[in-house]
Amino acid sequence: MAIAHGVATDREIEFRLLGPLEVRARGRRLAVGGPRQRAVLAALLLRADRVATVDYLARAVWGRPPASMRANLRTYVAALRRVLGDPGDGRRIVTQPDGYRLLVRRDECDVARFEYWRVSGDRAARTGDTERAAQCYDHALSVWRGGLLDGLPAVGPALRAEADRWEERRLAVLERSVEVRLLLGAHEDVFDVLYGVVAEHPLRERFWGQLMRGLYASGRRAEALDTYRRARRFLVSELGVEPGEDLQGIQQMILDGTLIGDAC
Repeated sequence: MAIAHGVATDREIEFRLLGPLEVRARGRRLAVGGPRQRAVLAALLLRADRVATVDYLARAVWGRPPASMRANLRTYVAALRRVLGDPGDGRRIVTQPDGYRLLVRRDECDVARFEYWRVSGDRAARTGDTERAAQCYDHALSVWRGGLLDGLPAVGPALRAEADRWEERRLAVLERSVEVRLLLGAHEDVFDVLYGVVAEHPLRERFWGQLMRGLYASGRRAEALDTYRRARRFLVSELGVEPGEDLQGIQQMILDGTLIGDAC
């Protein structure tokens, strides 16, 4: 894939953070510098339209900030301004008394698009528009191309914490997406997702419960009960704890034959 070494202009730029960090201008990927400079850009994007303080940027980029940290940050920001077509006039990166602010429109950044569709899905779910909620959650999840900061090794604790928070948001949306699919009766649509996610995140009991419900609603009672046994075996062996009340309740209703439709 070709990487452009020029600069971008307004209304033609796209920031992609939910996966390997990329900046595109008219479909071409821009070269945005080495690992530290890319970490600065990621930190600015995660504080888009807000002030990213010098302290936050230092904790985002370095484990132990060097004595030359402020000078280094000024160098990285100046280089990013050149790449982004902002020669210091404040059109893109604004200098503030205690840091910098990156100006980004919603349609320019995948993080903002994810948040727009997540909020839209939650709103539709609250009003009972399950089909609309499913569509919105699908749009939100489609924005992800991998983990936040994938391929960006030079990051400090602040960015690592941000990556963990965004992964938690992705998993929460995935839970809600599966939930509305179950409510719509689209059980077959979620099995591949659920089998994958319980393997990757076996401590999240909600996914185990959703898999049990989907299997039971599809007439696969024995598989649903076997799924509970697998979940219990993992939790007991890894954490020394029994499944929570919700998961135990789903199992008991399956045993009793009282799990109706997509209740729970």
